[in-house]
Amino acid sequence: MAALKISVVGAGSTQFCTTVIRDMCVTEGISGSHICMIDINPERLAYTLKFANRMKEASGANLTFSTHDNNKDAFPGSDFVINTAEWRPKQEFLDKYRQDLKDIGYTHYSPQSPGGLEQMPMLLKVAEDILEYCPDAWLVMIANPVFEGTTMLQRHLPQLKQVGICHGHFGYREVARIIGLDPAHITAKSCGINHKVFMYDFRYKGKDAYPLLAKWIDENEHNDAYFDSRVFTNVHDHHLTRGNIAQYRMWGLLPIGDTVRDIDWWNHMDEERERYLFGRYGSFFSNLAYDRWQEQLEEMRIKRDKAMASDAPITDTYPLVRSTEQVMPIIESLANDVPGIFQINMLNTRGQMPGLSNNIAVETEGLICGAGIFPIVTPPLPQKIVDCVLLPYQIACNLKVEAFLKKDPSLILQIMLMHSHTKNLAHAEQWLDLWLNREGYEEITAPYKKK
Repeated sequence: MAALKISVVGAGSTQFCTTVIRDMCVTEGISGSHICMIDINPERLAYTLKFANRMKEASGANLTFSTHDNNKDAFPGSDFVINTAEWRPKQEFLDKYRQDLKDIGYTHYSPQSPGGLEQMPMLLKVAEDILEYCPDAWLVMIANPVFEGTTMLQRHLPQLKQVGICHGHFGYREVARIIGLDPAHITAKSCGINHKVFMYDFRYKGKDAYPLLAKWIDENEHNDAYFDSRVFTNVHDHHLTRGNIAQYRMWGLLPIGDTVRDIDWWNHMDEERERYLFGRYGSFFSNLAYDRWQEQLEEMRIKRDKAMASDAPITDTYPLVRSTEQVMPIIESLANDVPGIFQINMLNTRGQMPGLSNNIAVETEGLICGAGIFPIVTPPLPQKIVDCVLLPYQIACNLKVEAFLKKDPSLILQIMLMHSHTKNLAHAEQWLDLWLNREGYEEITAPYKKK
């Protein structure tokens, strides 16, 4: 067992609070470790500390915790840094920008947009601070955008030990549940780029389960009674909806996780069609889903606050079982030389994703052990998926990374010209002007403005 120092950036997050802390408390392989929790919001950070101590007492975990408002005080001596942070303006500025976009005709989300650029300065600052204060530490990045962020960091700071992770690939479990298979007996493999992954292998009790999936789709894709009666409570409930089935028919493999929400812009042009194809809330990044997502976050906070206010054991609400998140298993594999296979995001330097550039972060399986991280080469995806889905996003990623590193607004304009709602050059220029001058984002946009 390894007594580690683990620093967590963005530790005031509700999701981090109730998931990763619990995973830490049930991971015997890090007994004796110290956890530095970092956040710029003192109230949320203090609350996370209280939750951590409650979980520690309930589990008997041999862990200690401290809180910090900056990386300089927390990072020295760290073996691992987990970045779960998100840069956000005040909600009023975010809402205003969303409304301004609607007013000029950009009414639906598209990944072919400068989204994510506002996160890049924070991601780079964390990485640079690691190299200054704890250069031997591994950065485990779960903060979005994982695709562009991992690409940028591993290109720009090749000496940094970093891996990006996401949990969208676990969507196969929802697929199994829907078609009546026990997820405990399912294995699945997917690959692509983050938020653009396709399930290329699907097995039930060791046997190919794609025929079972195809049979279910054949029997249900035209069953309006099934889709009309299906209950949607979560904005991520989009597997095996009409839209997801149409994607399967088009590509020949099932898109999994976050992929479902944004690989088909033509199905996100109006809210009525989104409801029909993807259920009550449309796809995750639709305007329909935005308010429900805020409600879900509030429901998480209410659940946590109720548990914290109760005299009942915290484990009544949060049982001492490890979640499906990969964060702690990856750390344990690296620290204690416990070999494991994980879904990871790293540059395509081994050609693990055939058909894509070697300087783009791809999402595939990888072997992780005490010696490091070793991406596993995957079978080629169908060429039309590579050409029509992955390569366009590779181009957009290149533009975003170069726009950020060079602070070049002309590259942002090129991204905007790729957006499905852009009518002409003047329309894209209108958006660029809005993006550069939006209130509350000045620290992000100032470097892009011409002197």
